[in-house]
Amino acid sequence: MGYNITIVTTNQSSSQSGTPPQNITTATRTIQITDSVTNQAVNGNGLTVVYSHVYKNSLYSQNSQNNFSVQIQGSSLQIYSGIISQTDVNSGTNIITETDTIVSFDLSTQTSGGGGGGGAVNDLTLQSPTVVNESATGASDGSITVNATGSNTPFQYSINGGSTYVIGANTFYGLTGGTYNISVKDSLNNVRTETVTVGTSANILVSDPSLYTNVSYPCNFNASHNPIYFTFQRPAAFANQPYYKIRLYITFYNYLTSSNQTVHIDCTPNSSGLAKCDISSFLKSLLTTNDTFNYDVGTYNDTFQCISYTVAYAQSYQGYQGSIININKTYYVVLGAFQIQEQYSGNYLNFMPTPGILGAKFISDFGTPVLNQGFPFCLSVINPGYSTNLQYVVTQYDINKNVIGAFGTMNLPNTPGLTRINLTGPTASNVYYITIQLQDASGYLSNPFWITVNQVCVDIPVYIRWKQSKGGWAYYLFGYNQEVTLDIQNMMLTKGYISNYEKAIGAERIIRKDASNKITVHAVSIPKNDLLGIQNMHLSPEVQVLTTPDPVTGAYRWKRIIVNMGSYQMYNTRWDAFDISFTYNEPSLNVVTQ
Repeated sequence: MGYNITIVTTNQSSSQSGTPPQNITTATRTIQITDSVTNQAVNGNGLTVVYSHVYKNSLYSQNSQNNFSVQIQGSSLQIYSGIISQTDVNSGTNIITETDTIVSFDLSTQTSGGGGGGGAVNDLTLQSPTVVNESATGASDGSITVNATGSNTPFQYSINGGSTYVIGANTFYGLTGGTYNISVKDSLNNVRTETVTVGTSANILVSDPSLYTNVSYPCNFNASHNPIYFTFQRPAAFANQPYYKIRLYITFYNYLTSSNQTVHIDCTPNSSGLAKCDISSFLKSLLTTNDTFNYDVGTYNDTFQCISYTVAYAQSYQGYQGSIININKTYYVVLGAFQIQEQYSGNYLNFMPTPGILGAKFISDFGTPVLNQGFPFCLSVINPGYSTNLQYVVTQYDINKNVIGAFGTMNLPNTPGLTRINLTGPTASNVYYITIQLQDASGYLSNPFWITVNQVCVDIPVYIRWKQSKGGWAYYLFGYNQEVTLDIQNMMLTKGYISNYEKAIGAERIIRKDASNKITVHAVSIPKNDLLGIQNMHLSPEVQVLTTPDPVTGAYRWKRIIVNMGSYQMYNTRWDAFDISFTYNEPSLNVVTQ
């Protein structure tokens, strides 16, 4: 009796995403052992199989071939699950291909049953599941994690007693309190079933500011200048209790004291018993536009514009103080604001990269920002910290947008927050554009974000940055026709009595005046998309201009400026290009008065 050893592809599915559109095919590959005569599954008993895994990426000219050796005790072993091909829809070009082939096998490593392998073993075991109870009635946030062992992988899992199965997903989320029949099936169709109960915790939280596209990856990032609600439902048993309230305990890291600090906020329910606690006013007081980043490292988590916090709560009324219940999440607030009718009402779900989906957006006031050579520049991204292998990929293009090279692949910090990706630095003179994409551990890439590269040749440039409406900083270089004037305001005089006009030097004396330099900048032939970005500068709470580097450390130095809102002028020209000008005041001069 001999063996047939084959690689079987299952669970193949395709989807389309990206710009330009790409077909992405995923699948699971399993080595299977069958009897060469009966074609029935047989046990490998430690049979050693060597297989070859080949990866090709035509976009980055990456090719690799590796041999792997595995021992198979049962009749099958899963060796791969993920992308097997990625194809450009328009051109039909294969961008990514993944193939697996059998190289050899060795019978000498079998521990028993050699010379045919014997019948396949039935060693499937269903161990005690891990259960997370529903946090409150109607919360639908319970989960069951199935723990199974056995030789005949891959396993399939069911939450409805075997009516339907899924491969690989051994955790079921979004469950309400109740009883579930959990089943696991191996590759030989052996089945184990167990009844599992999900409880409902005795808490009263109805909703929090988290949103989901995938129940495993909530987006806990919210803008500071939009409502941030925690909603509770008073239990019916407490309806007539006097002075009933919900007390929220907010714990955050205070960077001024370098320690954790907890404050509490009290919320009173309405007539229906619903308490909607908006904590945004407090959270926004913890954020600032301060900045200590010197553009000298690849990535930086901005702890001035984004902080984390946790929330706990307790019920109380006259003569009663309930126990404190922790909400087992970490939340984040970003110094930012969403506008009326923008999706998700202040939650950054549209901006957050999710493993396997990566529907992420970079935060930018510009549709296509400009990276000016020799000037500091960075992009901000919401970094949820779900993946220890979340990376960003930068690609370089020539004037015709042909790929000419890459900076490579760099890691984002494992710590969640508002991460700034530093793109400051010289590029080759033939680089006119770059793209930046996020990439997860499975190789999924976000849509490319385009940046124009400007080889700067400007006389007396004025380089301005401003705090963007949704977090991070925007940058723009003004390089033409600056006008500098001295602005004197708030002059106050006293007029003295003159007793001897012949020897007097004057009647008026200046006792106060404020002065500052006023600079008018101009820019010509600005594309429409850039114009909208520059207009956002006038909504910013913080606008700064780059000054000379620190003479000791060489660090970049910025100076706060005040933009004169009434000075903004725009001149329409042809082909959706515009000329603009505006005036700003530099910090007040230190004027000597009496």
